[in-house]
Amino acid sequence: MFLLNTGKNLDGSVFYSTINNPNVTFQSGSHDDVRIQFLDNGRLPNIQDTTPRAIEDGWPVFGLSHDLGEISRPTSPIVFSIGHVRDPAIEYTLPGGKTQQRSLYFWSHFSTVADVISFFLEDYPFAFSRAQRFDAKVNRDAGTISADYAGIVALSMRQAIGATEITISKTSHGAWNTSDVLVFLKVDAIFPTWPVFLYLNPALGKYLLEGIFRYQANDLHPQNWSVRDLGVLRPARSGALLDRWTQTLINDSLFPGYQLSTDDSFIGHLANQTNLAIKGIIGIKAMSQISHIIGDEKKSGRYSVGQL
Repeated sequence: MFLLNTGKNLDGSVFYSTINNPNVTFQSGSHDDVRIQFLDNGRLPNIQDTTPRAIEDGWPVFGLSHDLGEISRPTSPIVFSIGHVRDPAIEYTLPGGKTQQRSLYFWSHFSTVADVISFFLEDYPFAFSRAQRFDAKVNRDAGTISADYAGIVALSMRQAIGATEITISKTSHGAWNTSDVLVFLKVDAIFPTWPVFLYLNPALGKYLLEGIFRYQANDLHPQNWSVRDLGVLRPARSGALLDRWTQTLINDSLFPGYQLSTDDSFIGHLANQTNLAIKGIIGIKAMSQISHIIGDEKKSGRYSVGQL
């Protein structure tokens, strides 16, 4: 479990599937054998290649075929699914250094991978309809800025949600604890994706931040700034924690030091990054508003722009 290679998960299983019926055939084997079989016969022989080997050895593939017969008009959609399942999905560090294995939220509704796949395939027409309504709403809302902006937002929605993992733990009796929800995302990506969570469901933002607060409130990351990632496996009293972070922003935001930012994959370490200075200003003002909400007007005034 929890194996990585150059930042990519090696654990888990991939499932390639389609709804079964008498017109569906399959074959696994060498890519040449499977493709030639289909080209010559229009169907596959329902046989499996059960010899495990390296990918370069004969390039094994798995084929699924739907026989549509003679086509004289558009047919109903043929649905295929490709899914990657890891369970547990996250190993989360608890106070005292103990670890907790967390699973993806959907397991609270399904018992087996087969159940998940069956629901996914059968739900396609309904999911497609929901997706169309959602896309129309996003396009309508973002389109008030411009058509180009609407296209960028539509793509950003998929990237933001696709990068998150919504997890739950188990109780001491082994039952799913659906009241213990934590959402995981690369920490330095939270800022640019935050508008997505506010737009879709602000509760997701709460679950996203809670994992960080729990982790850091117990001195698992004894620094005056936020942890950058919750461990290489991706798998913290919040008021005092946020106040401590704000002090760092006050000291360091005007002239950000030599460091990474969200764009580190492209530009690496840099000093005096304008985007970090802007984020620092926003963070300090946000702490002013938080202090006002909880009734600490002294800190609220201190963190306001006019008092810094």
